[in-house]
Amino acid sequence: MLKNIDKIVDKIKKDTNSDSKIIYRTKFVNHSKIAIIYNEYLTDSDNISHFIIRSINKIERKYKNKVDLLTTFKNDISMNKIS
Repeated sequence: MLKNIDKIVDKIKKDTNSDSKIIYRTKFVNHSKIAIIYNEYLTDSDNISHFIIRSINKIERKYKNKVDLLTTFKNDISMNKIS
């Protein structure tokens, strides 16, 4: 799984010509690596930190042994699109 995330991030970097406006953050949740990618000019980094990161931390505490993180995120983070 770690290699898949790294490949996806590398592809996005390549497709965006490593645009400096694109911010890449990684986090480990229950031994799974996740990537948080956003455009700093289109997204408020404070909102990312306060809403997304805080929500991920709550999910991590709530579902210590949960295997299917994507389903968990879809159910516990209210967003229009998650991929």
